[in-house]
Amino acid sequence: MRLRKQGEELSMSLELQLIINVLVTTLPYRFLAYYPLWKYIRFKGYLVISATIISEFVFIAWSLLFFNSGTNPKYAEIVFSIICFAIYCLFIKVDIFKLFFFYLFTVEYTMIIRGMAVFLTSLLFSEYSTVYYSIQNSIIQSIIFAVALPFMILFFRNTAERIVESPQSNIWKTIWMIPALTIFIILMFTGSLDNEITKNWTFLITRICLIICTFTVYYILLRSFDILREHAMLEERAKQAEAINDLQKAQYNLILKRIEETKIARHDLRQHLNLIQAYIDDGDQEALKNYLEAYKKTLPMDTSQTYCKNYAVDVLVRYYAEQAKINNINFYTSLDLPSELSVSEPDTCVIFGNLIENALEACQREKSSDKFIRICGQVLGGSSISLTIDNSCEKRPIQEGKEYVSSKRSEIGTGLISVKNIAEKYNGVTIFKYEDGIFFASVLLNPI
Repeated sequence: MRLRKQGEELSMSLELQLIINVLVTTLPYRFLAYYPLWKYIRFKGYLVISATIISEFVFIAWSLLFFNSGTNPKYAEIVFSIICFAIYCLFIKVDIFKLFFFYLFTVEYTMIIRGMAVFLTSLLFSEYSTVYYSIQNSIIQSIIFAVALPFMILFFRNTAERIVESPQSNIWKTIWMIPALTIFIILMFTGSLDNEITKNWTFLITRICLIICTFTVYYILLRSFDILREHAMLEERAKQAEAINDLQKAQYNLILKRIEETKIARHDLRQHLNLIQAYIDDGDQEALKNYLEAYKKTLPMDTSQTYCKNYAVDVLVRYYAEQAKINNINFYTSLDLPSELSVSEPDTCVIFGNLIENALEACQREKSSDKFIRICGQVLGGSSISLTIDNSCEKRPIQEGKEYVSSKRSEIGTGLISVKNIAEKYNGVTIFKYEDGIFFASVLLNPI
């Protein structure tokens, strides 16, 4: 009962101070953990709020039970942290290792803010033998949290988005150890919250250094992911450029073949003309007709097709149309695009190439004979570009949050992320959805 005897120096009811402290040291940080990932929740928002409230009541009950039995309530917090993470994983539809990383980051920030609050409380209210569960500590911690809240909301939101959109899923299986080790260091060297230790300047300096170290490591880490994502986008552009290059080579070879056929045709044309002249001179129209019909059958068929006036788009669509034909996929197009677009050619190729390639790969995995790809594109209002690409898709694509997982690897597809980033660059929007065996992809670009 040592904790109770020490707390008797405080004027407010010990149990009430403990309850307030539990709420102050958990609820705000749970808000920070959920807010940036709210768009990735699996169920209705009221279920998350209800689960949070119920778990808070359970934690308060445990803390009071530990407190009244003479056991430090901090042990109840350890169990509560595990339960909170389980609830977190249940309600947030994101890769579990990414969630673990972000959750540990939140726990780490919580511990640092708590430490700073305990230091100030010990310094200002040194007459108390224990301060951690005091109302004064709860008030000071709330003030520190409120002051830092605008910055932390912005940081947590940007951090969460970059973590979720990171294409490198495998690295998350080990990188959670960075915040885990930092938490371990905090517990080992500044984990004690005894009054004599917490009011020491070494305690505060250590926590400040840890928070600086934490943000520095996270900045470098997330910047690295940005570079990896940019590299992935460049790879997508290179892949589409290579596809265009391959088709241009094929067209070049076809042109050479046509030139050679033309030379042969010109060489033989004189003989054909002589024979035709002979039929005319003899007045044998029936023989002339039969000869012309037979001759037409020997001419090569004109297989070239133009899908739109824009060269880059036309080349890409022709390439994938040929692939669709090889795989017995019905290919429909309605493209009304001018030769010059207000979007750069590389960006245009990435959008068209990625979306058509995804549609083609989805159809290739189907066993149905009714596989199809539908492409529609047009210019709206002089500069805006509307594009829709729909394709049959027997199996519902796997989603992680609101992002789609690549069918080639167990991570978010970089192709759709590239399309979204380009759309944002041109003040546009993207919509991807799956309904009744069809995957719908829509892009609207609004270049200024």
